[in-house]
Amino acid sequence: MKVAIILTALLLLGAITPDSPLYPIKKLIERLDIMLTFDDVAKVKKILEYAKEKLEMARRMEREGKMKCVEELLGEYEEYLKEAYEVMRSAKPKDARKISELIVKESLSNLKELEELGNVGGEAKDLTAGIVIKTINATSHNASIVEEIEEIVEEATNLSTANATRILERGLSMFRR
Repeated sequence: MKVAIILTALLLLGAITPDSPLYPIKKLIERLDIMLTFDDVAKVKKILEYAKEKLEMARRMEREGKMKCVEELLGEYEEYLKEAYEVMRSAKPKDARKISELIVKESLSNLKELEELGNVGGEAKDLTAGIVIKTINATSHNASIVEEIEEIVEEATNLSTANATRILERGLSMFRR
């Protein structure tokens, strides 16, 4: 019983990293948590929280020089982001719109984290921008707005995060119209 309490506390604190022998257990608990969440909006919120945690942990691992861990964490981040997108695609229309806003908003925030990872986060940054476009495409019925947003995201992926975020936020405001 005491071991379970300690393990749970460590999981909540994010103290178990990919280089820990307990990391597979942490991943299993995350997967179970997501699988046992039946509301699509709540499920995506959890998925995006876990994705954000992976980015934060990747930054910590980078500072410690553990680049193999960074790569693993970025791979997990990408999988979570793809999963959130897939949940949105299969959600009821009323939930899909809310989920899409969550994905786009969190992705904008994640671009800032990815920029701090420098060259290591390049592929994840591209995937994040791509998910923003796909999310907007999937939930927008106005083709002209989608085309404008695609151009905005393409422009943003070639800039520093500060400028990219500003440009993507402009795209997000168009999406909300």
